[in-house]
Amino acid sequence: MKLSEIRQEARNDLKSAWVKTAIISFIYLVIFFVISFIQTKFQNNDVVYIAISIISILLTIPLAGGILFTIMKVKNKEEIKVFDFITIGFKNFARFWKISLRMLYKILPQFIILIIFAVLMVAGYINLVISGFFLALAYGGVVFTSNIQTFLGMFAIGFIGYIVIIFTLLPKFLSFALSYLISFDNNELPSKECVAKSTELMKGKRWKLFCLYLSFIGWAFILAFIYAVFVQTSNLIILPTIILYIGTAFLLPYIVMSFIVFYKKILSSSQENTVESK
Repeated sequence: MKLSEIRQEARNDLKSAWVKTAIISFIYLVIFFVISFIQTKFQNNDVVYIAISIISILLTIPLAGGILFTIMKVKNKEEIKVFDFITIGFKNFARFWKISLRMLYKILPQFIILIIFAVLMVAGYINLVISGFFLALAYGGVVFTSNIQTFLGMFAIGFIGYIVIIFTLLPKFLSFALSYLISFDNNELPSKECVAKSTELMKGKRWKLFCLYLSFIGWAFILAFIYAVFVQTSNLIILPTIILYIGTAFLLPYIVMSFIVFYKKILSSSQENTVESK
């Protein structure tokens, strides 16, 4: 299972539907851009700001799942429509969230520790800013008082702990990665079983999936470079964002389809091994 072969198969599968899936991805990005834009307009209204934040969180997983299922349909040679991902997302709203909450349950202790380290890191950073540490550092006049040392310690412990927990969580997230696709193929399977089956299928495959995702980093750097160039040269603030969204909209289906191809190959290999063992 070479990464180059997976990406090649993904490109072949997308050949006739790449533009349509790119439009779908672009609409998805625009939806959350609009939500974020509206949110900035209510920064001084805590109730509305929090309400919009909750709506954004509630929509993220179902709509992302809708895109995943839509591209899965492309892989299966089924017809798709541009707004299918929204219909699929809302139709499977509870289903997507049950799988997501099941994953969260599996990593709950580490997730709580992650939040604690994040709070510690942010609290340390904010106190360093308030105390004028960074300003003094810029002018070479830092005095390491007991308060500054405490805030630096909070920030350092929080930052290091946060990174360590992220690295311990990464293998688990990779283990759970196939859960939604398993749910697509087995729509009656409970969320618990989807996550368990994903964990079983991903044994010995996590590094391969990580490398697959990592293989797209070059495209991400190219998009970031193009965005930076347009930011520096364009007088229209919105133009660099549009260029970035268009580039991301074409890249996203490629990444998702490659992931689906990866899943199909693992599933096929697992079924072959099961037949052979019998």
